[in-house]
Amino acid sequence: ADAPRNAAVARVADVRALYGRMLTDVAYRIENSALFDSSVALTSRFETALAAWSDLSDVTPAEELVRCSAAVQVSFDAARANAETLGIRHLPETARDDARRAAGAARLAANAGTEAERVVAHATVVRILSSLGLYYLPAPTRLQVED
Repeated sequence: ADAPRNAAVARVADVRALYGRMLTDVAYRIENSALFDSSVALTSRFETALAAWSDLSDVTPAEELVRCSAAVQVSFDAARANAETLGIRHLPETARDDARRAAGAARLAANAGTEAERVVAHATVVRILSSLGLYYLPAPTRLQVED
């Protein structure tokens, strides 16, 4: 009797885990920024589906959980596909070259062979993102490039 409920919970947990990894991947966030921009309709639908899921509880009927988990999955898949199709073109044209450089520096920082190389690449990412000032890109003051 709990199988549909458990499957629904697992589905949303999987989406949240993947989305969380995407949030911490600085290069991905830069290159697919539409997924993190709530002004994009498909992203807004995904965020709305996640908020609706958060309103559910242990007493929510399994059918509702299944319906809401499907909405989270479908809206995430659509928002992700849209963001990956748009890619860097989601950014203002004047920001695209700098964003490409920032994404490259983020990848370099994440895969740096030395600490000095990582520090320089990280500083480059912070400098570029600070100059762009786009709310849906990673906040430079809270930026951590993964090792």
